[in-house]
Amino acid sequence: MAGPTYTMSLSELYGELTDSGKSDVEDHISQIKSGFRSWIVLALIAVLTPIVALLFNPSGDSMGVWFQRAGSITVVFGLLAEIRASRIKLLSSADSRPFLYGPIYLKRKYSSKARWADRGSLLVVILGTVIWGYGDLLCSLL
Repeated sequence: MAGPTYTMSLSELYGELTDSGKSDVEDHISQIKSGFRSWIVLALIAVLTPIVALLFNPSGDSMGVWFQRAGSITVVFGLLAEIRASRIKLLSSADSRPFLYGPIYLKRKYSSKARWADRGSLLVVILGTVIWGYGDLLCSLL
């Protein structure tokens, strides 16, 4: 799998694309960037929700119960972020046979970001699950 396309720089790979290939790659890049931006927003909402829950308690419940409830929202937004990360991963890991410069370019340029988003989403879901299950106990430790 270590053909000449895997030793070319990204700019050389992009230069090998035809006009229609460049158009297709640019479309994929636009979708990846848009997906990554929405992933960041979803992940931030997921992470900030328990923090906001510690600061505000509108229902008058104990702080631990409110923090625990925020864990469920964290899990939901973490799962939405995971769906977005899966889409980014799909767009960046197309078929990479040696004569397909576009998919190889996308894979080399964006696959590490897709893995990062995927792992980040998993961590957010795990964090939300722990908060959801044990948030009242965690809050009592603070």
